[in-house]
Amino acid sequence: MFDKFAGAVAASLIASSASAAVVGDEVTGVLTALSVSLLDETTVVTDPGVEFSFSVGSGFLSFDIAETAVTVIYNLATFPSVGAVTTWDVSGFDDQITGFSLASGKANLIDAVSFTADSISLSVADFFAVNEGAVNTWIFDLETSVAPVPLPASGVLLVAGLAGLGFASRRNKLKG
Repeated sequence: MFDKFAGAVAASLIASSASAAVVGDEVTGVLTALSVSLLDETTVVTDPGVEFSFSVGSGFLSFDIAETAVTVIYNLATFPSVGAVTTWDVSGFDDQITGFSLASGKANLIDAVSFTADSISLSVADFFAVNEGAVNTWIFDLETSVAPVPLPASGVLLVAGLAGLGFASRRNKLKG
């Protein structure tokens, strides 16, 4: 029985590898319009949950990060039209970002989309010029690559110790 248990423990240790994910990362979000910072916050990515939001009159802007997507909602219930480009800059991701692209939503309202190894940026063109009461939702695909984290040496030592106990137990059974 001990041999089966030791084998199962060893197999589970070898099969597991620690890896990071976008959820749980501490990121900083900055929203600017007309060169004015409207929002500058740091938060932890949760899913579900909106990471950044900004009230606009009786409407709101929101930025929601999930494991493989980012959802941006502009609900402009009653806000005057000023023709401002708004830019969301979110940085501090632990994983390396390998892709960030528009999956759905009105592409004509997106001014620019870019990403670096640990940040994403998007600009919405003239969002205040959208009809009052309009709700615009954009979904962006978010791709990351996660470097596998090697098992610590203690895992190898545990497996070796369990194997030694199994060998000693077997040896005692053969003697007795």
